Amino acid sequence: MRAALAFLALIPTAGSATAAPQLSVTATYEAKLLLKVADMRTDQVITPDSYRAGARLTTISALGVIKSTSLLVQADGATTGGAPSPQVYLQSEKNKRRVVRFAAANPADPLTQLLRAALRPGNGSPCIGTAPIWDGRQRYDLTFAPSGGGKAPFGLQQATTCRLSFHPISGFSSKQEQKSPFLRGDPTATFAWEPRAQVWVMTDVAVPTVVGTGHIALTSLHAVGVRPAFAVPPPPAKPAHKRR
Repeated sequence: MRAALAFLALIPTAGSATAAPQLSVTATYEAKLLLKVADMRTDQVITPDSYRAGARLTTISALGVIKSTSLLVQADGATTGGAPSPQVYLQSEKNKRRVVRFAAANPADPLTQLLRAALRPGNGSPCIGTAPIWDGRQRYDLTFAPSGGGKAPFGLQQATTCRLSFHPISGFSSKQEQKSPFLRGDPTATFAWEPRAQVWVMTDVAVPTVVGTGHIALTSLHAVGVRPAFAVPPPPAKPAHKRR
């Protein structure tokens, strides 16, 4: 179950951005495992030189395993050259608040890594390989490996499924590093291409467990704008030649 929750934290609810042109993508999800266990709303706002991504996850007490709680996460960063680079990551749960500031592109916060998958080109794949993640407390890798096709709802196209492998590195207890006996294999995430906005959208996460397969399924999608042309830094100036 830890791998599934780690991926839930990956998913972007954001505020507004002032730069134009911009792309805004809002999605809602419902998580079910025998019965409904969580609601989630995600937003991504992308401009030529910046981004803001976030998520609100509300879990519902169920099965004696999942406790009712609300998790808010948000990331801000730059998109210079089309490569999302994190600057600030915020996480809030109950009365606890965490602020993480980044000085380098990797490792990145979980929201930035998901945005990197969303911004892969349409002729490529959202399965971005190993994503090094740092959330201010725990350092881990989440590997997105190609694992076939899938369904593409809401007029989306080119459904692609990625197998998710969780690899703890630091900040975990020995118990947390052990694979949960509740899981029966790695989760998978399905993405589909939004042809008008030109981004990949997560449509489903399947989590195999001892009581059946849980799903985090897309229930609504609203995209405004088109993926912007990203700012490209100018080439470095050539050194002036000295006269003899």
